[in-house]
Amino acid sequence: MRVVSGSAKGTKLLSPEGLEARPTLDRVKEAVFSMLGSVTYTRVLDLFSGSGGLGIEALSRGAVFGIFVDRSEASLKVTKENLIKTHLEDKARCFRQDYETFLKNNSEKFDLVFLDPPYKGDMLYKALVLLKDMLLEGARIVCEMDDSLPCEIPEGYVLTKDKKYGRCRVFVLELGD
Repeated sequence: MRVVSGSAKGTKLLSPEGLEARPTLDRVKEAVFSMLGSVTYTRVLDLFSGSGGLGIEALSRGAVFGIFVDRSEASLKVTKENLIKTHLEDKARCFRQDYETFLKNNSEKFDLVFLDPPYKGDMLYKALVLLKDMLLEGARIVCEMDDSLPCEIPEGYVLTKDKKYGRCRVFVLELGD
């Protein structure tokens, strides 16, 4: 796993040990950022951050600020190490919290959000509901999930992109009217 483009291009990223984290493959990461286009000047939230790979990629490509949230101490330790390796630690803050606690207590606003929750459960839906008030105009939410699982998108969102990479489904949402 590496940073694909930008100021930290080519930097190899660490990933947490064990099966709890599923780092996004480089080819999927490239496809995600191809879907998004420019992320320059965005404020990023990498919820369920794992190794921080997606948020770090955005920072490397010109995002101005990133928040990384994960409930796992091991994952957050790896994220912090990756931020230091890429020299992006000054543009980031890390929080060891579950997603609901963070979203219920957060006052920041975001242009770009990465959601890659554990595949079991309804965390994606719940996170999307709680996120609505934290999104800036034109914000995009990138969701990653197992393609075999059902996905319900809360009211108020519009699906703008939807791609499959093996068993991984990646889709982009924006707020609707």
